Amino acid sequence: CWAPLMSHVTYQYNAVPSKAGPAYRASDHLPLGTLETYRALPASERPYTDYDFGIIAEIIQLAELRAQDETRKGKGSGEVTLQKLLKAYEVVLPRHGARPEEDIYYYRLLLKLSLDPD
Repeated sequence: CWAPLMSHVTYQYNAVPSKAGPAYRASDHLPLGTLETYRALPASERPYTDYDFGIIAEIIQLAELRAQDETRKGKGSGEVTLQKLLKAYEVVLPRHGARPEEDIYYYRLLLKLSLDPD
């Protein structure tokens, strides 16, 4: 869920994912097969740390900025979809020495968050 994750890191990263309107649910915008993909991934071998949550917060913040930018340009609804998160993930992970094509640790958490954003 977004809120507990972000309340854990907002004091440091000031990046709270949000979408205007109380009816927004990221799970309404998931590609088919997301749950199946999540279930197929191996369980995380280690617990997530503050550093890991910071990376996730950075990914979410970039996705939000890009969604807002698209809206300003008249090209989008401003929603942070799983697709936008994954595009941000591909940009942010290399900044931290991780390769998106080899990662399942952060990918798994992003899928989990997209399935249950509350």
